[in-house]
Amino acid sequence: MRTIHKFEIKIGSFCLSLEKEAKVLTVATQNGRPYMWVLRDTEKECIERRFHLFGTGDQIPKELELEFLGTFLLDEDMFVFHLFEEKTNES
Repeated sequence: MRTIHKFEIKIGSFCLSLEKEAKVLTVATQNGRPYMWVLRDTEKECIERRFHLFGTGDQIPKELELEFLGTFLLDEDMFVFHLFEEKTNES
């Protein structure tokens, strides 16, 4: 069944068990907390997908192959963060 799910974004790097075909629709804050909304087909098999969060000015390791997902602001726009997904052979 295709549904949209909301996941809280964690500071640093984190993994989620999602279908290979699951698509991140948007990244935003809600009530001062960062989330991403993902279109999923819960009847398909899940894999581990790795995400990385970087602040503006953070160094990003060159060895990571990343796909940009979105940007959001926290603490009354004082901090700007950028969410990426690490690309692998499975994704």
